[in-house]
Amino acid sequence: MKPKYGCSQANLYAICTRAWHICRDNQAAFFAFDPLYTEGYIDDNLAQVKIAENLPDAKSRQEDLSLLSIEYDKVANEVVAQAKYLRSYIERAYQDKAIQRIMLQSAGFDYFSKVLKLDDKAITPFMSSAVQFIANKAVVLTTDGRMPADFATKFNAADAAFDDVLAQYNATQSATKIKTEEKIKANNDIYDRVQAMLYDGRFMHLENPALAQAYNFNTIWDQIEPTKNSGVGGKTLAVGGKKSVPNVTVTESLTGKTTISDKDGSYSLLLTEGKWLLIFSADGYVSQTIEVVIQKGVTKRLNVEMVTA
Repeated sequence: MKPKYGCSQANLYAICTRAWHICRDNQAAFFAFDPLYTEGYIDDNLAQVKIAENLPDAKSRQEDLSLLSIEYDKVANEVVAQAKYLRSYIERAYQDKAIQRIMLQSAGFDYFSKVLKLDDKAITPFMSSAVQFIANKAVVLTTDGRMPADFATKFNAADAAFDDVLAQYNATQSATKIKTEEKIKANNDIYDRVQAMLYDGRFMHLENPALAQAYNFNTIWDQIEPTKNSGVGGKTLAVGGKKSVPNVTVTESLTGKTTISDKDGSYSLLLTEGKWLLIFSADGYVSQTIEVVIQKGVTKRLNVEMVTA
C-alpha cells in the first residue's frame, strides 16, 4: 500500500483538520448541497483525522525492531565465534586435506562466507548441519581435535539463542509492517474523505472560481506551510484536455515518491530542486514518463493528457 498524499503526515493532519473546519464554517451550504454534511458527519471526520494521527509513527514502529537488530548482531556474532572454534577442531581431527574438506562441507561450512556477514538465511542451515555434525562426530572431535567436552553444550546454546532472537525479529518485523499498512490506510482514508468534501466544495462554487479555489488541497497546504518545498502539480486529463482522468498514479522513478490524482484529476507531489522523471500510469491508459525540472521554492504546473491503451 502506498500513500496517496504528496505531503508529510504532519501536514496531512493539519490540512485535513483545517479543511473540515472550513466545511463546518459553511455547514449550512454543504448540508443544502448534500444532507450527508451534518454536524455529526463533520465531527466524525475530525475524529478520524485524530485517530490516524495517534497511530504510532515510523519512529515508534521501528524502535523495537532497532533494539532487536542490536541483539541479533550480538547472537549472530556469537555463532560466528563458535563456528570458528568448530572449524579448528575439525581441521585438527582430520589431517588429510581431502577428508577435511568433506567434513567441513558436512558440518555446513559451505555457508560460512555468508555466516560471516551475519546472513540469517545462511546461519540457520549452517547451524542445523553443524549441530548434527558435532553430535555424530563427538568422539573423534574430542579425542583427535581436542574439542572441550562442554563445547557441544555451548554450541547448542548459541544455536538456541540465535533461533530465539531471529524468531522475535521476524515476528516484530511482521508486526511493524502491519502497523505501517494500518497507518498508511488510515492516512489514505482521511485523505480520500477530505478530497471528496473539497471536490463538493469546488462544485458548489463553479460560478465563482476564486471562492472555489479555497476548497483545494494545495491551497490549504500553502496556508499551512507557505514555505514548503518545491514540487509539481496539475491535472491528469483525457486527450483534448476537457475531461479529467482520476486515479492516475504519479511516481517519481528515482525516489519512489507516489501520489494519486483525485476525482477531478488533480495531483501534487513534493520534490526538491533538480531534474526528475515522473511516471503517469492508470488502468486502461498508456504509461507515460515525463522529465520535469523543478526550481527551488516553485511548484511547477504540469497537466498530462492520458492516452487510452
